[in-house]
Amino acid sequence: MSLRVSSMLVLVALAAACVPASEPRPPAGAAGYVLSPTSATQGEPFIRDWSIVCEKLVLRMSINASRPYDYNGRSGRSYASEQYLFDARVPQELFAGGMSPGSASLTATLQGQYISSRGNEGERATVIGVGEDDLARMHRTADGSTTTYYTSGSYTYSYGPSILVRLRGTRGDDSVVVDASIDSSAGVAGIPTANVDVRENEFAAVRLTLGVENLFDDALTFDMLVAADANGDQTVTAKEMLAVSMSSKPAPPPGSIGYYQDNTLLHVFVRQISQKLLRLE
Repeated sequence: MSLRVSSMLVLVALAAACVPASEPRPPAGAAGYVLSPTSATQGEPFIRDWSIVCEKLVLRMSINASRPYDYNGRSGRSYASEQYLFDARVPQELFAGGMSPGSASLTATLQGQYISSRGNEGERATVIGVGEDDLARMHRTADGSTTTYYTSGSYTYSYGPSILVRLRGTRGDDSVVVDASIDSSAGVAGIPTANVDVRENEFAAVRLTLGVENLFDDALTFDMLVAADANGDQTVTAKEMLAVSMSSKPAPPPGSIGYYQDNTLLHVFVRQISQKLLRLE
């Protein structure tokens, strides 16, 4: 168990110590994930026609643990949740603490934060290893987002990024960068539910492998991304991916939302991240 997890369990115990002496302290543990990035995700070049290097991979993830409500009156929490904003190129331990012992279902979802036109309303996630510039970018509307979720008078709320990625591909004398912050509205993001056994003062962990090399196959090639570079500046953005239609339907017009996003290169890119980046060990 890592020092960070151990410290969290101590804090949970101290908080519970504030319960009046006449009431027994409910036991608690933590449930979550141990993330192990592959060498390619950590920055080692890998070959997919192009030599590709992952220069940046930041994820905003919600960790949720739950079990059915106990109608027999057992004390303790049957639900725990925590959000993280983290550098996915290095190993991480992500968990939801204060969960009462017993069998629980564990889920993780890539989830952006609401962004107000009035400015940053504060970070609600635990931030791990993310620099100031990338943090500021995660506090702005996603590059490829065209969706406004709420409008009231002079201000709006939109969805911020859940994914910030930068890949560099080289082939011969050519060098192209894919640089994008993406919100989850472009595709369903998540991993299969896992069952864990939460125990008092322990971390019930499920192991995940992150493999950025798994994003590329017949459904998505680096050549597809390179072809989206509409202005020829050797940098492919989320907006450029959003403008590339992957079916007979027309590419989305400016200001379009949801319906148009599901047939673009951006959607394919996010779908690959959703389905193939994270794998249960």
